[in-house]
Amino acid sequence: MEDINEVEAPAKVVRKRPTKRAERKPVGMRNIDTTETKEGFYRRWVNDKGDRIKKFEEGWYDKVLDEKGTPVTRLGGGSMNQVLMEIPEDLYIEDQVKKHEDSAFTASQLLGKRAGKGEYSPNKPS
Repeated sequence: MEDINEVEAPAKVVRKRPTKRAERKPVGMRNIDTTETKEGFYRRWVNDKGDRIKKFEEGWYDKVLDEKGTPVTRLGGGSMNQVLMEIPEDLYIEDQVKKHEDSAFTASQLLGKRAGKGEYSPNKPS
């Protein structure tokens, strides 16, 4: 049996950073949708995987149809089939407001923000 003190530690991996980086482009800021817009509607590409299309339809998104009445599709990243879907802008905005309210709550909980009077806190006894 080897003495623990005589075992060599693995070499430390050192990553070299490039001396000059390109300007950072946050993922959410890219303009990857070059699809024709439609007044009063929000359009997005949805991966056709599992039940994602069904979930969007349950959220009142509709498939965008071409002149032949066929859903508009494309091949996305990783050879994933995507379907173009749309929802009226007012419903999209309503969803975004709700999403940001929920994410603000989640962020405040993760950051340890104390709940104020009348606010819910999972750490505060009822």
